[in-house]
Amino acid sequence: MGDRVVRTARSLGVSDSDLSAIGEAHMEGMERRGRELHDDHDPRFLHPGRTALVLLEDGGVVDPESIVTALLVDTWDPGLAPDLELVEGRFGARVADRVRGVPAQRGREPDRLLEDLLMLDRPDAVLALAERLDHLRHAHLDPDLGERERLYRLGCGAYQPAAHHLGHPDLIRRYDYWCRTFPQRFLQEAQGSP
Repeated sequence: MGDRVVRTARSLGVSDSDLSAIGEAHMEGMERRGRELHDDHDPRFLHPGRTALVLLEDGGVVDPESIVTALLVDTWDPGLAPDLELVEGRFGARVADRVRGVPAQRGREPDRLLEDLLMLDRPDAVLALAERLDHLRHAHLDPDLGERERLYRLGCGAYQPAAHHLGHPDLIRRYDYWCRTFPQRFLQEAQGSP
């Protein structure tokens, strides 16, 4: 996955010196996952790389600092993300501040989360939307219907309106599709509806 992220960034014009930092950030983003997740099919395992790919391919972001930051964020399971002191030491205070600034979603109500998303500057808001989109794409795998419903409310009550507020066409399209199809396919199905 790290090679794919680097190849994609290179194809979009990211310089060789910046590609090195992106590769290092991917390795750092995977370090705890490699130790703590014992199944490489666990959807959390490839999250850093998939987030960077969403940012690059759907977000249209080629800023190396944003890509590095994306590889180090996890709002679903923050315990899998690298320690912020380590992030600051290896990638600088600015990257650590950006990681810290992505709003966590655990225990949040959609309206408060939307407010926090709208307070971010555009690059950080796009990053937050890309990171959450990767998690939401795998929300159907959660066996807990209550958790699926909570994720649906957050996705469609905070992240989808934030994408619309930003006016980002690809992220709007992706969030609109997810919010339209997720309840039909993965909430009704879990309740035994046709």
